[in-house]
Amino acid sequence: MASGPAETTQAAAVPDALSSQPKLSPSVEVSSTRQSRVRRREDAIVAAAREMFTTHGYAKTTMAMIARAAGVADGTLYTYFENKEALARGVIADFYKRLTDSSQAGVDGRRTTRTKLDFLARHHLQRIMDERGIIEMLPTLMSSLSDYEGSDVHSLNKTYVAVFDRTVREGRASGDIPSDADVRVLRDIFYGALDYGGKSLMMRSSRKGARKADMTRFVDRLVSMIVGTGETARSVADRLESVADRLENTLKQIERK
Repeated sequence: MASGPAETTQAAAVPDALSSQPKLSPSVEVSSTRQSRVRRREDAIVAAAREMFTTHGYAKTTMAMIARAAGVADGTLYTYFENKEALARGVIADFYKRLTDSSQAGVDGRRTTRTKLDFLARHHLQRIMDERGIIEMLPTLMSSLSDYEGSDVHSLNKTYVAVFDRTVREGRASGDIPSDADVRVLRDIFYGALDYGGKSLMMRSSRKGARKADMTRFVDRLVSMIVGTGETARSVADRLESVADRLENTLKQIERK
């Protein structure tokens, strides 16, 4: 049959087509390998710095400590980061990237506005408590910035809170959040309360079980401040004021423990 030879001819042509594809020159392959090695070492240095900053704090951590933790010579460390401040900025950038990516993934995996906001609140609290040493570096780094709004830190933070902003806008569109709610106001309340609540939880809730219970009560109140209850006749301002009072009482209860 005629189909037999035709198939054989096509099959034989495949290796010829592949062999005709341009190959990377040895110099390009070496360059790619070197870049990959550089990225891996830089990632290892940032990971070591994150561990040192989290364990010892920014002020007590030295470049020599980070070099030892990363398994590199002091001189090698300075070829990647010129000083501790530059390395701290790298750690902050890595922190925000991990925080943003995991926040977006968590939101994408949930269906309702309430469960999305509940996740964002818990996730934020857990991260700032687990990596408190990194968070505490921010005021030091920001104090040296002449223009915060033009800085990398501002850009990183803006990208992160955009996850919350999108969730609120989607909630307004679906009717879960009042349509006249101001996204910026809700964002300030949300993250302001979380930062303050995180400090209270760290200081007052020493036992893991108690901390989890306090976090649940705190997050429930905070999310209730944002997600509508179906009482459309009430203005956003009135509802925020009443729930804010309950949230403040919850924080006081945590602090008294």
